[in-house]
Amino acid sequence: MAMKKNILILFLLIQTVCFSQKYLSGVYTNTKEDRSFETDIFEFKKNGSFKYAFFTCTGFGFGIGKYEIVKSDSLKLNFENIEDFSIQNELKFGTTPSDSLKINIKTIYADKNGNTPGVNFTFVNSNKGFATDFDGTKKISFKLNEITNKIEAFSIGIKRIQFNIPKGTTVIEGNVLIYPNYWDFKSIDKKIFAYVNLNPHNFKLKRYKNHEVQYV
Repeated sequence: MAMKKNILILFLLIQTVCFSQKYLSGVYTNTKEDRSFETDIFEFKKNGSFKYAFFTCTGFGFGIGKYEIVKSDSLKLNFENIEDFSIQNELKFGTTPSDSLKINIKTIYADKNGNTPGVNFTFVNSNKGFATDFDGTKKISFKLNEITNKIEAFSIGIKRIQFNIPKGTTVIEGNVLIYPNYWDFKSIDKKIFAYVNLNPHNFKLKRYKNHEVQYV
């Protein structure tokens, strides 16, 4: 009888060890050997929430949401919407009697650390546009009947932005703040990764075909 009782207790302990991993807790990043051109960082909390960020040679991205450990072999990430960065440009829009729009702007990084040369600006739904000079500045004018009231700015490695030109504007002056390129996951995004050896200290995810990535 005592032997059966001990076997039952042992069985229950094994069950607990095998199936009690319902959450992760802590900050994990892929090991140096697995980074290649991408670095991943996960922060998991016991309440089921997570934060995720990654960095590549072309930009960075991030997401938040809820995670699930599914069927003891998969990690499911359910992303939630993140309020987008507020694109605050230090621009002044003026009105003077004129049939042209005069532009005198400078593109700088949002942290005010350096100019951004070669940023392309286009008037949406038109064939008019310009690019900033080597020092990030540009002075130019356009006939009002040739342009639209929305400008888009873009370049390699920066976040594409748009801003509207108030009706009647004939002068635009000031700074356009530029943000590094980034991706943010939305509530429609879900990711499911098969995992190996999931434990509180480290785990592996099958991120790519036939390739496991170690996180510690």
